[in-house]
Amino acid sequence: MGRIVALVFFGVLVLGACSGDTEPAPTSTTTTTLPPSLATLEEHRVLWDESGIGDYRVVFEVRNLNGMGGSPDDGVFDVTVRSGETISCEMTKGWNGAEGTCPAAWGPGGLTPVAALFSRILSWSSVDPSFVSVTYSSSFGFPWYIGYDDPGFVDEEYSIRVRTLDALPEQ
Repeated sequence: MGRIVALVFFGVLVLGACSGDTEPAPTSTTTTTLPPSLATLEEHRVLWDESGIGDYRVVFEVRNLNGMGGSPDDGVFDVTVRSGETISCEMTKGWNGAEGTCPAAWGPGGLTPVAALFSRILSWSSVDPSFVSVTYSSSFGFPWYIGYDDPGFVDEEYSIRVRTLDALPEQ
């Protein structure tokens, strides 16, 4: 009888220990990696628009791993956006010695960096979405990371990784 009571007590103890929450609470820095479906892209674009961030500074890295040492557009870019317009873009580290210059795609007069990232996802996904991977900010919706493995070439892989995105005070 004592054994049965001990087993029942042990069982209740184990069940009690298992009933608590084991998953961590979500934080504002949580990211979600999803296949780049058009619905997913649009959900995150809406989340970005709803964030209301029109003034920001973003630092991101572009890499073309083509097995031949990269391309002239590879590098680390520091871009400032004010009122939804790119006002400055500087390549702070060029993989092929191109510091200081900024490709037109990222500079003033072009799309803002976040709009360009969404556009790049759409463009690469139109070939074959299974070759694209995207990690979005779950808080603000912008893409933290985009990877693309070009199905038409061997060793042709691209990536864009946001290092930082900081909202700036309005001017």
